[in-house]
Amino acid sequence: MYANAAAVSRPELTTYLEECPDLEKGLIGQKVLPIYTSAHRAGRYPRLRMTAGELLKAGGDKRAPSGTYNRTDRKWEWDTFDTEDRGSEEAIDDTLVKEMDQFLDIEKTTTKLVARANLLQYEIDVASLVMSPSNSGFTSTNSGTAYTEANIASFDFPADVQDAQARLEAKGYSANTLVLSRTLWNRISRSTKLQTFMFGHLSNTGNANLTMPMIQDKFQVDNVLICGRSYDGAKKGQTASLSSIWGTSYFLLINVASGDFSNGGAGRSIVWGADSPGGLFTTETYREEQKRGDVVRVRSNRALKISDPLAAELVASQFS
Repeated sequence: MYANAAAVSRPELTTYLEECPDLEKGLIGQKVLPIYTSAHRAGRYPRLRMTAGELLKAGGDKRAPSGTYNRTDRKWEWDTFDTEDRGSEEAIDDTLVKEMDQFLDIEKTTTKLVARANLLQYEIDVASLVMSPSNSGFTSTNSGTAYTEANIASFDFPADVQDAQARLEAKGYSANTLVLSRTLWNRISRSTKLQTFMFGHLSNTGNANLTMPMIQDKFQVDNVLICGRSYDGAKKGQTASLSSIWGTSYFLLINVASGDFSNGGAGRSIVWGADSPGGLFTTETYREEQKRGDVVRVRSNRALKISDPLAAELVASQFS
């Protein structure tokens, strides 16, 4: 645990960040991997896997008189997590405070920007984990037809979603959340197959408006999470180069659950509560008198954990 008598916890700055609607607007990472606060930095927990736990084995065979019942030899396994301390800082020179005082509260503005950088990195980390079959362990299946502009009339998003739902159902899961990027959704929403699936054969030209409640109802999911956020991947001082955080390679059908791992769900964002009392992010300031200024720090002691890789299905869009 980090300890520094000179570092002062600043909950009022964290509160200010939470009151900035533009900071978190459109970010979905915490909805995909909900926050779970752990009392320990690292630990292990028991789990039952499909094969060793015999979770889909049928039972109840007939017992002969004076005979015995068939007995299951179920095997428990263990999994682990290990949180890491991550964050960033920014110095605020006393001269800058005085210079900017007539325009803005430089401490609050700096805190907002440092927190934004941390939020974007967290979002990138979540997306990089769950939208990659190699990182997450989720099964990936190609779409029936490539989601290209040339195939706008022939690729079948409804069939691909329903096929993924059927694969999850066969494993004993129900997908409650659909996740994809804004760019991918914009193309899908114009596709003929989806429009027909939603509205039947339209007599007019052009596309009818699709709302999220309509999509949720048709596909029987609780949430449709669409993110259009990008990040600047250019090196410091170079012209900004924006990349989509969630990308266009996949969309995701996932079972999301919060709280204790026994509640199910594909995974969690585990936060070590003893070292991150502010929740996912803790905001602090400390004085650097030798440089005549203050330093704002935003940090998080966390681990992103896929606790059940069977609880989600990736569909490769073959987007181009």
